[in-house]
Amino acid sequence: KKLAMLSSKLSIAESYNDGVEEDNDVSSDRDPFSHLLRFPEEYAPVLHELEGVQDARRRLDQDRIDKNIVYLDSDTMKSALLSILKQVLILGLNQDLSVNIKERIESDMLIDKLLSTRLDIVQRQLVSQVEAG
Repeated sequence: KKLAMLSSKLSIAESYNDGVEEDNDVSSDRDPFSHLLRFPEEYAPVLHELEGVQDARRRLDQDRIDKNIVYLDSDTMKSALLSILKQVLILGLNQDLSVNIKERIESDMLIDKLLSTRLDIVQRQLVSQVEAG
């Protein structure tokens, strides 16, 4: 068995090499690497199998894309997107409100400081008037 298999592989290799030599004689001026672009017949089943696997993967990828499109069009996805959008809007509003609140707190502090300064001025004037008699 091994001998028969070895001899068949040898004959395939010889026929392959014969084709290469002929090509080299004919096309040595054109392309010395053209023999590398051909595959022996023993690789054909492997290539066909790989093509089948690749087609199956493409179909699987297309199915996944179709399912994702259906999911994106579904009401569940729409409600999830609306929920996320609401959260983003609420977050933005909270940030705006916090800025406004900080500004109001600062302005309240400045008003309190101004009022206390006025009160101090009035108290000093009263004290100076009382002392002056």
